[in-house]
Amino acid sequence: MESIRIDSHVHTCVSPDSETPLEKICEKSYERGINSIIITNHFEYYTSNNGKLSMEISFIDNSLKEIDDCREKFNGKLEILFGMEMGQVHYWPEYVKKIVESYPFDYIIGSIHKIEDIDLKYGDYSKENIEKQNIQYLSLLYDMAKKGEYDCIGHLDLVKRYAAKQHKKNNLMDRYENNVRDILNVVIERGKGIEINTSGLRQLTGEFMPSIEIIRLYKKLGGEIITIGSDSHTQDDVGAGFDESVNLLKEIGFKKITLYRRRKPYFYAI
Repeated sequence: MESIRIDSHVHTCVSPDSETPLEKICEKSYERGINSIIITNHFEYYTSNNGKLSMEISFIDNSLKEIDDCREKFNGKLEILFGMEMGQVHYWPEYVKKIVESYPFDYIIGSIHKIEDIDLKYGDYSKENIEKQNIQYLSLLYDMAKKGEYDCIGHLDLVKRYAAKQHKKNNLMDRYENNVRDILNVVIERGKGIEINTSGLRQLTGEFMPSIEIIRLYKKLGGEIITIGSDSHTQDDVGAGFDESVNLLKEIGFKKITLYRRRKPYFYAI
């Protein structure tokens, strides 16, 4: 297993929350000695209470076109892989299956961004509401882990990011360790993985997502598939937190990290 520098969670201007063209991200990645990036632009699914099942398919088409263009320009310099961060993939499994089979995806991140179509960043993290919201979030994560189409679960304790913005600490392992354990067991049983999302290091939480405690539990339960992603939305953040993640994984006892190609995990020594 050879060593490698990877960023498995990158957004470009195809995502609604980024303004950065892929070309700029590729240039910065090459400058920083990154070997492989996976472009994982957003594609969200909804309950259909708002009248639609998912984002427009153009988001996928535009992402693939952007990738194909940059592959030609950076050929031999940078491996550019085609992924997607799909939100709430368990809502419409047959629809998701059809989409996934229609495109040459390398990697799919399964994420929960919404509760009843309301984005988590607009949630109420007050003392009166936070427990109800955490339980709803964990229930959605479990359903997605069990029924959804994905390779790795993204930012597993995302709720702490938005709680921190409301000046609240929200460590899921404090009160919901059994729920987290159930989710991780399902992930492992299905041969799936989790990501280390380094964006929390750059935000108010000041820590990885998921937390070190969750990553330790994943290892203890027998989890082996783990990717590293910056969740960057600008070229300045691509590759951020990779070295810190590798150091943490070594400390916990992991010997390798994962990179997906054509939905198949490849392992690299750390």
